[in-house]
Amino acid sequence: MPDRLEIASPAKVNLTLRICGRRDDGFHEIESLMAPISLSDRVILETGGSGIRIRCDAPGIPEDETNLAWRAADLFFKESGSGPGLSITLEKNIPAGAGLGGGSGNAASVLNGLNTLSGRPFSLEKLADMGARIGSDVPFFVYGKPAWITGVGEAIDLVRGLYPHHLVVVFPGIEASTAKVYKKCNLALTRCKKIHRVPDLTGDPAYVEGLLCNDLERPALEEYPGIGKAVDALSQTQALGVLMSGSGSSVFGLFRQEAETVEARRTLESKHPGWRVFSCRLLV
Repeated sequence: MPDRLEIASPAKVNLTLRICGRRDDGFHEIESLMAPISLSDRVILETGGSGIRIRCDAPGIPEDETNLAWRAADLFFKESGSGPGLSITLEKNIPAGAGLGGGSGNAASVLNGLNTLSGRPFSLEKLADMGARIGSDVPFFVYGKPAWITGVGEAIDLVRGLYPHHLVVVFPGIEASTAKVYKKCNLALTRCKKIHRVPDLTGDPAYVEGLLCNDLERPALEEYPGIGKAVDALSQTQALGVLMSGSGSSVFGLFRQEAETVEARRTLESKHPGWRVFSCRLLV
């Protein structure tokens, strides 16, 4: 059995995010078209020794049991009955608190990676069920494909035909609090249209561009005005559509041509040196 595995752990964007209502348990029902993107961290798993150890090269990321990657490993060992002896190294490229799912993606990478190292004792469905106990976005990352997400993130329908847009992602240096953004969300003012079935994408780029909507964008901009500056700046490029991802604070723009993203990134970096700007693409 291999004792070391390196995994690319991608970020995600929400191409549409509708908040449908709040449940009695406090969680919110959503409808969201989510897609992984080529911006990624690297997760390195090394078996051996005793206990679960985690190291991260980014300041401020916890290196203990509060890290979702640590929790994923602990849950996998408990479910599989195997003894913990694992070192996890996180090489971070995805900003924290950015609405890009970096922590959830790392947790899913640990689940998938340990499953590979252990001879695949669990199906993807079982891993997704395990992931739902760690975080609402983890099941999506377990599958790692564009998907229509409903419920509180546990209901996943994979979608095909998504046009492979190029993206520019802007992180304006704000770590947005998901709890604060949801608290500001007024369900009476949500504006994203209800989609009654899994969208048929059929490779039409204009269809996806027309779907761009995020019910959390308005409350996030109220809480964090700096996000609005990123929206405005990206809207002045050749982007065909601009949207905040998740609960923020990252903002992305869709482009048809990679060359357009290079120009947009260069312009944004020169005008806003404090921002982190990424050129990437949808993983379809």
